[in-house]
Amino acid sequence: MHILLKAVSTFLLLSALSVANATIATEVSSDSTGKTEFSEYQFTKVGEAELSVLFWSIYNSTLYSLDGSFNENQRPLKLEINYFRDIEAADLISKTAEEWMQQGLNHHNQELWLQQLTNIWPNIKEDDTLTFIVDEHNNSYFLFNKQNIGHINDQEFANHFLAIWLSEKTSRPKLRTKLLGITK
Repeated sequence: MHILLKAVSTFLLLSALSVANATIATEVSSDSTGKTEFSEYQFTKVGEAELSVLFWSIYNSTLYSLDGSFNENQRPLKLEINYFRDIEAADLISKTAEEWMQQGLNHHNQELWLQQLTNIWPNIKEDDTLTFIVDEHNNSYFLFNKQNIGHINDQEFANHFLAIWLSEKTSRPKLRTKLLGITK
């Protein structure tokens, strides 16, 4: 427990110090007992984009990788979303399912994933941050305001979840372009 507390404290300190450099120190991993610990990864920003609907700003999203570039199967990755308004967890779950359906993504574990997300995600308040981290083994972790809130133990989940923002079939192609750091 002491090691975990020390690791979390180190993670929070490194995160705060590295924001100014657009490099975030983070790695989330689980040992065989299921305990989650944080150790150092140097994430570098790939791109950043704001989602607005009509004239309402919804969130700002930032994609990170180890080298500041993106390719589809690259791991680890980090997607951080800072919300500008309150959003119910149920609405996030519904929008996730809607995006998968819109993209034609169908997986036999999809309903299970949505149930797991229901158990993991809290209601969002203005200025909250939800972070998704995929480690080098394609394990998926969620942090809420820099605190670990859960993970999904299905290596196929990460690709489906990231597709919401990063797939060529996304419903928000301009947001995707900015997240991927593509300049035209």
